[in-house]
Amino acid sequence: DRIYRDNVDMFVELMQMQDFLRKPVRQLSLGQKMRAEIAISLLHNPKILYLDEPTIGLDVLVKDKIRKFVRELNAERKTTVILTTHDMTDIDQICDRIIMIDKGKILSDSSLVDFKEAHRESYRVRVEYTEMFHELSMPGVKLELQKDGVREYSVAKTEGSVNEILRCLAEAFAIKDISIKETEIEEIVRNLYQSV
Repeated sequence: DRIYRDNVDMFVELMQMQDFLRKPVRQLSLGQKMRAEIAISLLHNPKILYLDEPTIGLDVLVKDKIRKFVRELNAERKTTVILTTHDMTDIDQICDRIIMIDKGKILSDSSLVDFKEAHRESYRVRVEYTEMFHELSMPGVKLELQKDGVREYSVAKTEGSVNEILRCLAEAFAIKDISIKETEIEEIVRNLYQSV
């Protein structure tokens, strides 16, 4: 009883369920039902929790609450969470390890960090500028977006260091702002499935 009450109190607080705790199920929104179902599945302190598409169809705030809750659950209770999802943000924000399966065949099984590093072929560099001195021309660098005062390039990770790219950009532009963005996990997964 004590463990049950402690769990109820903890899950109600972590999942912010105070406002709908006593409402009939038929009056709950999809997000409220999902939070309640996850909390109920954890009342008995399982060692392993299987979640199938836990954030599908939910609004951004509820998705964030569920992701945060699952991360805290794993960190505090050491509960193993097996997540099946097509939502790459779920994977990126919750998972430490990724197993990609296609038609019953394992395509990849590694830590999320290793997966990204092994399959990331390029990164993006976005430069906002006030003046262009000359066109940027480097091996492995491809112009992806061009509009007034902004250019975005795709840079092959095998070509040159970030410092070298930044030096070349500084020579080519009067830079107002610059940002470097790694390839999103969704693009990596898409490329991997297309190559199979």
